[in-house]
Amino acid sequence: MLDTRRDYCFLIGENPNKGGNALSASKSTIIVRRNAALGDVLSSTVIANRLKELNYEVEFQSHPSAHPILQRTPSVGRVTQPNGYAHVTLDGAYEAHAARRSLHFNDMWFERANQNLNLYGIDLGRPLNARPRLVLSPTELAIALARFVDYDGFKVMVWPSSQFYRVR
Repeated sequence: MLDTRRDYCFLIGENPNKGGNALSASKSTIIVRRNAALGDVLSSTVIANRLKELNYEVEFQSHPSAHPILQRTPSVGRVTQPNGYAHVTLDGAYEAHAARRSLHFNDMWFERANQNLNLYGIDLGRPLNARPRLVLSPTELAIALARFVDYDGFKVMVWPSSQFYRVR
């Protein structure tokens, strides 16, 4: 049987908080691209956050499945599909990185972004206190939390893994 609940996903509608496609043309715009993998897209929005802190507008290019997430990221001014030029290309930033097993994602995102933005005289610095941010309207938050009322509470399992420290 087809699950029709996905047709009513609160994230797919327009964003009332005006993130996503609310780009103003009055400031310099930097185009950032991370295509595919929803977790990677969300994680890589730390680059958009830092650019926004430096007073740049950010256009984020990604697969359409990631657009609902990006539309709720306040630092992203416009969301588009990958097309043409991007100032910052985060595709392959960690997949091919030689130290990917010992570095945090943010370190690899910032390293790649700084390499790409160096051509424009922009330096994002180090990824200190860098974390993704999503903003839901009160209605969206209520809808999201209502999906968990049938459960006793949120349960999170952390499975530490390290090649340098015995954790199991």
